[in-house]
Amino acid sequence: MAKSITFNADMVKVSLAGNKRQTRRPLKNQPLEHADTPRMFANGKWLFHYNNETEYVCPYGKVGDTLWVRETFQVGLCTKSSIAYRATHNPSDLEEGQDEIIKWKSPIHMPQWASRISLKITDIRIEKIQNVSECGAQAEGAKPSFKDEFGIVHTQPSYRDGFILNIWNKIYHDKHKPEFSWNENPWVWVIDFEVIK
Repeated sequence: MAKSITFNADMVKVSLAGNKRQTRRPLKNQPLEHADTPRMFANGKWLFHYNNETEYVCPYGKVGDTLWVRETFQVGLCTKSSIAYRATHNPSDLEEGQDEIIKWKSPIHMPQWASRISLKITDIRIEKIQNVSECGAQAEGAKPSFKDEFGIVHTQPSYRDGFILNIWNKIYHDKHKPEFSWNENPWVWVIDFEVIK
């Protein structure tokens, strides 16, 4: 059975535009503080040098697997497909009742048949979130920013700063998920993929 992954509206938009080829998700159970870069074994399990008793298996699958994307949606509307997706919805898409207020459904309730995006996993690795590079941030679909995480304005824009401010910190804010905040520098799954629309 295919596994799913949740994307917010911004992630959906950049995926549909062909600008997102990577996503980072925190390991739910973080390794010990002094753990170094883990080793991957042929069976898809990862082990950290200081945490050999705990095996880490990517919950999203393995290389070659296909994920289907969950997003905010609604069904039964008067549209061409009877499905509306919040990320790209325009009131003019409704054939009737353009002023109707749509009660959007959470991505967790999306059935697989309603998904419009699939991802083929091309690579998986584990790294610290603060190790994201300019190329990695661009592959995440980040827009370059002149301002860094400390509010300092630079003369050259940075995809990495855009990723920190507009992607990671929006999802894993200190108040909502402090254990995964940028400053905590958690270990993350880095999943490379190809978008299949």
